[in-house]
Amino acid sequence: MNHLPKSSKISPKLAGGIEILISAFWAFHNAETFYDYRAHPEVLIVFIIPDSVLVFHFLVGLIGIWCGIEVWRSKWSVKKGYLIFFGLWLIGQILHFLLVGL
Repeated sequence: MNHLPKSSKISPKLAGGIEILISAFWAFHNAETFYDYRAHPEVLIVFIIPDSVLVFHFLVGLIGIWCGIEVWRSKWSVKKGYLIFFGLWLIGQILHFLLVGL
């Protein structure tokens, strides 16, 4: 019987907090990039990300924060919260590469 010790399981509070931090950084970064494109049009930017992609990435960050809160409250499992966030993030990356390219 190979039982894992209780200390090896990830705490929902820790996992939810990490997901909230990652999602908040992701949302803030995309909001800041969107603001920079609008506030400083005189700056020449070599690689511009379309507005639709930035808005979608920002929404993914907000949804990730919500998923992290659900994991924090132990309403969702850690696996479910991270799979939803990673799935949305992957869809956002595919959208980014389809609209922008490499």
